Amino acid sequence: MATPPCIYLIEQADNVAILKEAVSILFFCCKDCGLDCSFHVTGMNEHEVARKIIQHLDSAHGMKVIPADFMIKIRYAIKNKDAVKTVSLGQTDKPLVVVFR
Repeated sequence: MATPPCIYLIEQADNVAILKEAVSILFFCCKDCGLDCSFHVTGMNEHEVARKIIQHLDSAHGMKVIPADFMIKIRYAIKNKDAVKTVSLGQTDKPLVVVFR
């Protein structure tokens, strides 16, 4: 999966700098696989999301072994979702520099 371009926005109010980064996260919901379940999970990569899904399927649905056709449903149910990651840069009275990469 290609790394999405990063967009940074720095806000400054009352001498506190806040860095906001546009990121793409992965999102999964059991309902998208046809299960009557409200479980949903997010993660930064497929490995993280898959680990959480497998743990949930085992504990909540008793799936010790996941059939291949259901794995395909899971793969297609994992979606990209835009999000904003916010980090406080703390107190500052210095000029801020915005970096694009």
